[in-house]
Amino acid sequence: MGSPAKLILLLSPLPAMAATFSLGAVIQAGDSGSTFQELRLGATSAAPSAGGGVQWTNVFNHHFRLSCNDATNTAMLEADRPTATYSISWLVTGGVLGSSVSWNILVSGLAVVAGNNPAVNTQVRIRNLSLSGTGFATITYPHLVANQSGAGTVTTGNTAPITFNTTAGGSRMLAGQIRFSGLGAPGAVGDDLRMAFNIEANDVPEPATLLLGALGLAGLGVLHHFRAPRLRKAKHVPPPAAAQPKA
Repeated sequence: MGSPAKLILLLSPLPAMAATFSLGAVIQAGDSGSTFQELRLGATSAAPSAGGGVQWTNVFNHHFRLSCNDATNTAMLEADRPTATYSISWLVTGGVLGSSVSWNILVSGLAVVAGNNPAVNTQVRIRNLSLSGTGFATITYPHLVANQSGAGTVTTGNTAPITFNTTAGGSRMLAGQIRFSGLGAPGAVGDDLRMAFNIEANDVPEPATLLLGALGLAGLGVLHHFRAPRLRKAKHVPPPAAAQPKA
C-alpha cells in the first residue's frame, strides 16, 4: 500500500489549461442590393460565419439582441423590424458556453461607425446597451453615437473595457436600441453605417477543480516532507567500520 501522499497525488489531478473562444457580431446598414448581409455573426466581427439581410427603417429605433444559450452552445443575433423580427444563429466553436466563463469586451471591441458619404449626413446611434443574465455586470457607458457630415469617417467606441464572469446556467444577452440616419437614395452604401463588437472569453476552472489542484500540490509537499528525512539519512550513512582482527 502506498503512502497517503501518493494516494492524494493519484486522486488529485491538476486543472487543465483553460480554453479560449471568441464571438463577434456586426449590425450594418447600406443600400447594396438584396444580397447585402446586414446582420452578421461568427467568431469575430471581421470574419463572420452567418449572415442575412434585413431592411432598416431610416431614423427609427430598432431593438437588437445578441444572446448566448448555454443549453445549445449557440449565439443568436436578432433585430426588430417595425412589423417582424429577423434573426441569425451560429454554433459557437473553440469553446463551450456556460458557467465559470470570463468574458471581456475590450475598448476597441464595441464601436459604431458612420461612413464618409458626401451625398447625405449619416449617423449611427446606440442607446440603452445592457447585459442581462446570471453573473453579468452593468455597462458603464450604455450610449454610443457616430456622426458624419461630409468630413470623413467618425468612429466612437466604449471608453472602458467591459469584463464580467458568468455563473451557473441559463442564457445571456447583450441588448439595446440602434438607429441609422442617412438611408435611402442617395444615402449610405455598403457598410457605411455599422455597429460591431467582439467578445473574448476564457473558461475559468470551477472551484472544485481548483481545490483538486490545491490538494495535488499539497500532496507533493507532504510526499517531499516524508521522503526528505530518508533521503538525508541515505546521503549521510557512514561507511562500515573495518573489521578488527581478533586477539
